[in-house]
Amino acid sequence: MAYQRLQPTRSLAVIPEDGLLLPGGPGSRLDFGAVDGVLAGYLVNTATTISFNQIITAGDTVYNLVTGEGARVTGVEETQLRLSKDIFTAVGEFYIVGSVVKGGGATIWSGSGGVISGKTAGGDDITLTNVPAGTMLPILMSVINQTGTTATNMYAFW
Repeated sequence: MAYQRLQPTRSLAVIPEDGLLLPGGPGSRLDFGAVDGVLAGYLVNTATTISFNQIITAGDTVYNLVTGEGARVTGVEETQLRLSKDIFTAVGEFYIVGSVVKGGGATIWSGSGGVISGKTAGGDDITLTNVPAGTMLPILMSVINQTGTTATNMYAFW
């Protein structure tokens, strides 16, 4: 049975990335900080107060908040995360890393409107055209693709 999600309790700016699951959702973990070392294909933060391997798992999603890129965590060490692609190239770039809730999804608010391409929480590919600016989509989305998406200023709500 469908239901409306009128009272979200968490939100996160969406960085569209082909096939990358949205981080966050009920029961998820979110961590943030700034990289303090550069190693190709890794997020390096030796100043983290909690070891990554205590809170992050392979499959989680990382956003580089400076460049607007995302990647999947493929390996976890104490102060480094191995990533599916190289998205950190300078010391001081801010990141957010979040766990991915299997089968979960978020409602999406579109700030600019346009086209939104991605996957529903059920795994169906979908392309929504002519989405008006300032619209909250009543569809649970698990992926927002970069390819085919023209909408900007999007937020995920849970």
